[in-house]
Amino acid sequence: MLSALTITYLFMSGAGAGAVALLAADDLLPLHTTRATSSGNTSRLSSSRFCRQAPQPILALGMITGVGALAAGALCLFLDLGRADRVANLLLSPTFSHITLGTYALLLALLCAVAVSLLASGVVRLSPQITGRVRCILELGALIATLVVMLYTGLLFFSMGTGLLLGSFLVPVLFVLSSLSTGNALLLGVAYLSGLSGSAPESQSRGCLRAAVDRGASGARSSVCAKHHARLNNESRAALAHTGLFRLDRILILAELLCLAGFLLLAFGEPFHEATLFALTQGSYAVAFWGGLVICGLIAPLCMETSGLARRILPGIDPALPAAVCVLTGGYCLRYCILGAGLPLFAL
Repeated sequence: MLSALTITYLFMSGAGAGAVALLAADDLLPLHTTRATSSGNTSRLSSSRFCRQAPQPILALGMITGVGALAAGALCLFLDLGRADRVANLLLSPTFSHITLGTYALLLALLCAVAVSLLASGVVRLSPQITGRVRCILELGALIATLVVMLYTGLLFFSMGTGLLLGSFLVPVLFVLSSLSTGNALLLGVAYLSGLSGSAPESQSRGCLRAAVDRGASGARSSVCAKHHARLNNESRAALAHTGLFRLDRILILAELLCLAGFLLLAFGEPFHEATLFALTQGSYAVAFWGGLVICGLIAPLCMETSGLARRILPGIDPALPAAVCVLTGGYCLRYCILGAGLPLFAL
């Protein structure tokens, strides 16, 4: 039976899985860039868009954020089961089902994300070689587990929705895109609130260099400038990570919008979806669907990030924060509307 706890569990676990999956995939899949060397040749560098180009606090904080969302999702799931014996049966006497698979994947993702955050934050210290290998294994496990978490909810309701609105093959795709989008929004919001999204003050960097040259670059002053440049370098990398998340957010929102449009177009072609579509677009779920999902969750953040709308409405505020809030609101409304209208026999 679907309830508010069920919707919250699906939302929190999906957003947490999306955040952990993005960070793990980014740290595991390096991008190759080229730079010129002093001899004039080019060397190929292996770097990552967010994590390896970014200081460790970004990875650690992002993983901690994902852990919090996954833990909240697991708590909602256990509370929704209602009794301790049901939780025990689910964990200790499992039978193969979508719920069992998703629960174990959720717990595995949670454990792997906790371990990665401990390594990235420096709470657990190992030798550099061992740390790299262990983190790679943990991130691979987290990536696989989070992909299962994002997929299984869509597959579960797809299997339940035969002959209903949820019987569309686009349902699992829509849930995965929504999980990635809300996960990315979590990372954007936390990066902004923690101050890791600021840009490096390049003028200060140039001033430090000029002062070092003009004054002869004594040993003490060179040491101060080196520390200053290290701090500025971390700030610029944090800004780079924030920019990458911002660009990714636009891609995910646009993909989710197109998938939702395709989902509705396919549903309009089926006569037995008429009552469900009426409830979704004109009936009891219309306000949450059009206002919460389409306008607030998709169109508004896309406009904020592409046209500078947020900067004009809220001067002095980075559009990442209001855009992230809108995306998260839309992610919750998606699950509420699609599942509520798609499974009319269950109460929300």
